[in-house]
Amino acid sequence: MSDPLTFHREISTTDLSREGRHFTFAANDDECREIGDFLGLRALRSLSAALEVKRWRKQGVSIEGMVHADLVQDCVVTLAPVDEAIAENISLRFELRDGRRRPARADTEQEIFVDPEAADPPELFDGPTLDLGPYLVEFLAMALNPYPRAPGAELAQSAFPASDNEAQGSTDRGKDNPFHVLRHLNKGQAK
Repeated sequence: MSDPLTFHREISTTDLSREGRHFTFAANDDECREIGDFLGLRALRSLSAALEVKRWRKQGVSIEGMVHADLVQDCVVTLAPVDEAIAENISLRFELRDGRRRPARADTEQEIFVDPEAADPPELFDGPTLDLGPYLVEFLAMALNPYPRAPGAELAQSAFPASDNEAQGSTDRGKDNPFHVLRHLNKGQAK
């Protein structure tokens, strides 16, 4: 995973067992500021993760856990600060890239079935270490409220005021319709 951030949390995959190991990570103040800027947040006060990392299949890695964040976003209505606490489950599978794996053949004769409820295919990784930092930021980004609203924030009025016909509830839109004149163009005459 290519990422412009410097938030890295590498783990060694060589000594993992099927019972697993527990890892906890926390971003420092500089990393929180950098991640917050990257995600367009007003502030990222904290980011932490508690993960259980286990051996999966022969050379794969399974990661289960929780990502926690305390952050501030801008209200989409008033631009006032909106505090948000995030606790997001994380579940990832990684498989060692070994070069022997052949890409799936594209068979144009058969229909492709994609099950949206199925587990995602495993991510590929290259070596004895695995950098979880970018994945933690990705899970945080997916957990963000895309339209944060401050309590009680409402649109006072539309940005586009209603026309007289709409205000009176008129269904005859012929007079105010800008395309009304186009109806006569196919006859070669305009009013």
